[in-house]
Amino acid sequence: LVELGRHEEAFELFGEMRASGDVCADRFTLSALLTTAGQGFGQPQGEAVHALSLKSGLETDLSVGNALIGFYAEHGASVEDVVSVFQRMLVKDVISWTGLLNGYMEFGLVDMALDVFEWMPQRNFVTYNAVLTGFCRKKEGVRVTFAKKAGLRGLGLFRQMVEDGLEISDVTVTGVLNVCAIAADRKASEQVHAFVI
Repeated sequence: LVELGRHEEAFELFGEMRASGDVCADRFTLSALLTTAGQGFGQPQGEAVHALSLKSGLETDLSVGNALIGFYAEHGASVEDVVSVFQRMLVKDVISWTGLLNGYMEFGLVDMALDVFEWMPQRNFVTYNAVLTGFCRKKEGVRVTFAKKAGLRGLGLFRQMVEDGLEISDVTVTGVLNVCAIAADRKASEQVHAFVI
Protein backbone atom coordinates (compact mmCIF):
# COMPACT_ATOMS: atom_id res chain seq x y z
CA LEU A 1 0.00 0.00 0.00
CA VAL A 2 2.84 2.39 0.83
CA GLU A 3 4.54 1.83 -2.53
CA LEU A 4 1.21 2.50 -4.26
CA GLY A 5 0.80 5.80 -2.42
CA ARG A 6 -2.27 4.57 -0.55
CA HIS A 7 -1.15 6.20 2.67
CA GLU A 8 -4.44 6.41 4.52
CA GLU A 9 -5.24 2.76 3.80
CA ALA A 10 -1.81 1.71 5.08
CA PHE A 11 -2.45 3.39 8.43
CA GLU A 12 -5.99 1.99 8.61
CA LEU A 13 -4.76 -1.54 7.91
CA PHE A 14 -2.04 -1.21 10.53
CA GLY A 15 -4.62 0.00 13.07
CA GLU A 16 -6.83 -3.01 12.31
CA MET A 17 -3.86 -5.37 12.62
CA ARG A 18 -2.91 -3.92 16.01
CA ALA A 19 -6.52 -3.99 17.22
CA SER A 20 -6.76 -7.69 16.40
CA GLY A 21 -3.87 -8.29 18.81
CA ASP A 22 -2.29 -10.82 16.48
CA VAL A 23 0.41 -8.54 15.09
CA CYS A 24 3.26 -6.70 16.74
CA ALA A 25 5.06 -3.82 15.11
CA ASP A 26 8.35 -4.79 13.53
CA ARG A 27 11.10 -2.76 11.88
CA PHE A 28 9.66 -3.27 8.39
CA THR A 29 6.19 -2.08 9.34
CA LEU A 30 7.45 0.94 11.28
CA SER A 31 9.85 1.96 8.49
CA ALA A 32 7.07 1.71 5.90
CA LEU A 33 4.65 3.74 8.04
CA LEU A 34 7.29 6.41 8.68
CA THR A 35 7.95 6.60 4.95
CA THR A 36 4.22 7.07 4.39
CA ALA A 37 4.06 9.81 7.02
CA GLY A 38 7.15 11.48 5.57
CA GLN A 39 5.65 11.51 2.10
CA GLY A 40 2.96 13.85 3.25
CA PHE A 41 0.39 11.75 5.04
CA GLY A 42 0.88 13.61 8.26
CA GLN A 43 2.99 14.73 11.14
CA PRO A 44 0.71 13.38 13.90
CA GLN A 45 0.80 9.90 12.36
CA GLY A 46 4.60 10.01 12.05
CA GLU A 47 4.98 11.11 15.65
CA ALA A 48 2.63 8.29 16.75
CA VAL A 49 4.78 5.78 14.85
CA HIS A 50 7.87 7.28 16.52
CA ALA A 51 6.24 6.77 19.91
CA LEU A 52 5.45 3.18 18.96
CA SER A 53 9.06 2.63 17.88
CA LEU A 54 10.20 3.86 21.30
CA LYS A 55 7.69 1.62 23.07
CA SER A 56 8.75 -1.42 21.04
CA GLY A 57 12.47 -0.70 21.44
CA LEU A 58 13.01 -0.29 17.70
CA GLU A 59 13.90 3.40 17.55
CA THR A 60 17.61 2.62 17.33
CA ASP A 61 17.15 0.00 14.60
CA LEU A 62 18.98 1.12 11.46
CA SER A 63 16.02 1.10 9.06
CA VAL A 64 13.63 2.64 11.60
CA GLY A 65 16.20 5.28 12.57
CA ASN A 66 16.79 6.16 8.91
CA ALA A 67 13.04 6.45 8.33
CA LEU A 68 12.72 8.67 11.42
CA ILE A 69 15.50 10.92 10.15
CA GLY A 70 13.74 11.21 6.80
CA PHE A 71 10.42 11.95 8.49
CA TYR A 72 11.81 14.66 10.77
CA ALA A 73 13.84 16.23 7.94
CA GLU A 74 10.49 16.83 6.23
CA HIS A 75 8.16 17.40 9.17
CA GLY A 76 10.28 18.19 12.22
CA ALA A 77 9.84 21.37 14.22
CA SER A 78 13.59 21.99 14.01
CA VAL A 79 16.77 20.32 12.86
CA GLU A 80 17.22 19.16 16.46
CA ASP A 81 14.54 16.53 15.83
CA VAL A 82 16.75 15.05 13.10
CA VAL A 83 19.98 15.38 15.08
CA SER A 84 18.43 13.79 18.16
CA VAL A 85 17.39 10.65 16.25
CA PHE A 86 20.77 10.47 14.49
CA GLN A 87 22.70 10.72 17.76
CA ARG A 88 20.67 7.94 19.41
CA MET A 89 21.27 5.50 16.56
CA LEU A 90 23.73 2.77 17.52
CA VAL A 91 24.69 1.98 13.91
CA LYS A 92 24.77 4.51 11.10
CA ASP A 93 25.19 4.00 7.37
CA VAL A 94 25.45 6.28 4.34
CA ILE A 95 21.65 6.66 4.37
CA SER A 96 21.75 7.89 7.98
CA TRP A 97 24.47 10.41 7.23
CA THR A 98 22.76 11.59 4.03
CA GLY A 99 19.51 11.99 5.96
CA LEU A 100 21.29 14.16 8.54
CA LEU A 101 22.81 16.24 5.73
CA ASN A 102 19.34 16.59 4.15
CA GLY A 103 17.92 17.68 7.48
CA TYR A 104 20.41 20.52 7.75
CA MET A 105 19.72 21.54 4.14
CA GLU A 106 15.94 21.45 4.67
CA PHE A 107 16.27 23.81 7.62
CA GLY A 108 18.56 26.15 5.65
CA LEU A 109 21.73 25.30 7.60
CA VAL A 110 23.99 24.89 4.58
CA ASP A 111 27.29 25.27 6.45
CA MET A 112 26.30 22.56 8.94
CA ALA A 113 25.25 20.30 6.05
CA LEU A 114 28.64 20.82 4.43
CA ASP A 115 30.34 19.95 7.72
CA VAL A 116 28.36 16.69 7.80
CA PHE A 117 29.41 16.05 4.19
CA GLU A 118 33.06 16.46 5.16
CA TRP A 119 32.72 14.20 8.24
CA MET A 120 30.90 11.40 6.41
CA PRO A 121 32.85 8.14 6.49
CA GLN A 122 31.31 7.13 3.16
CA ARG A 123 29.51 8.96 0.34
CA ASN A 124 27.56 7.89 -2.71
CA PHE A 125 25.90 9.66 -5.62
CA VAL A 126 22.75 10.21 -3.52
CA THR A 127 24.84 12.13 -0.98
CA TYR A 128 26.28 14.37 -3.68
CA ASN A 129 22.81 14.90 -5.13
CA ALA A 130 21.55 15.93 -1.69
CA VAL A 131 24.22 18.62 -1.51
CA LEU A 132 23.64 19.80 -5.08
CA THR A 133 19.88 20.07 -4.65
CA GLY A 134 20.35 21.58 -1.20
CA PHE A 135 22.31 24.46 -2.68
CA CYS A 136 19.28 25.24 -4.84
CA ARG A 137 16.81 25.38 -1.95
CA LYS A 138 15.93 28.49 -0.02
CA LYS A 139 17.87 30.77 -2.31
CA GLU A 140 15.23 33.49 -2.11
CA GLY A 141 16.67 36.44 -0.26
CA VAL A 142 20.15 34.93 -0.12
CA ARG A 143 23.00 37.36 -0.68
CA VAL A 144 24.37 37.24 -4.21
CA THR A 145 27.90 36.55 -2.98
CA PHE A 146 26.72 33.54 -0.95
CA ALA A 147 24.64 32.23 -3.85
CA LYS A 148 27.58 32.50 -6.22
CA LYS A 149 29.86 30.80 -3.69
CA ALA A 150 27.31 27.98 -3.23
CA GLY A 151 27.00 27.61 -6.99
CA LEU A 152 30.76 27.37 -7.43
CA ARG A 153 30.97 24.84 -4.59
CA GLY A 154 28.26 22.80 -6.29
CA LEU A 155 30.21 22.82 -9.55
CA GLY A 156 33.25 21.56 -7.67
CA LEU A 157 31.20 18.71 -6.20
CA PHE A 158 29.96 17.76 -9.67
CA ARG A 159 33.51 17.66 -10.98
CA GLN A 160 34.47 15.45 -8.04
CA MET A 161 31.56 13.10 -8.82
CA VAL A 162 32.70 12.77 -12.42
CA GLU A 163 36.34 12.22 -11.41
CA ASP A 164 35.31 9.59 -8.84
CA GLY A 165 33.20 7.77 -11.43
CA LEU A 166 29.98 8.10 -9.43
CA GLU A 167 26.62 7.59 -11.09
CA ILE A 168 25.23 10.71 -12.74
CA SER A 169 21.42 10.71 -12.58
CA ASP A 170 18.74 13.08 -13.83
CA VAL A 171 18.69 14.59 -10.34
CA THR A 172 22.44 15.22 -10.60
CA VAL A 173 22.14 16.94 -13.97
CA THR A 174 19.21 19.08 -12.82
CA GLY A 175 21.07 20.01 -9.64
CA VAL A 176 24.31 20.93 -11.39
CA LEU A 177 22.48 23.01 -14.02
CA ASN A 178 20.71 24.85 -11.22
CA VAL A 179 23.99 25.56 -9.44
CA CYS A 180 25.38 26.85 -12.75
CA ALA A 181 22.47 29.26 -12.87
CA ILE A 182 23.05 30.28 -9.25
CA ALA A 183 26.75 30.83 -9.96
CA ALA A 184 25.78 32.71 -13.15
CA ASP A 185 28.35 30.63 -15.01
CA ARG A 186 27.23 30.27 -18.61
CA LYS A 187 30.41 28.53 -19.72
CA ALA A 188 30.01 25.85 -17.03
CA SER A 189 26.36 25.39 -18.05
CA GLU A 190 27.44 24.80 -21.64
CA GLN A 191 30.09 22.32 -20.49
CA VAL A 192 27.54 20.38 -18.41
CA HIS A 193 25.17 20.38 -21.38
CA ALA A 194 27.92 19.02 -23.62
CA PHE A 195 28.78 16.38 -21.00
CA VAL A 196 25.17 15.22 -20.87
CA ILE A 197 24.88 14.96 -24.62
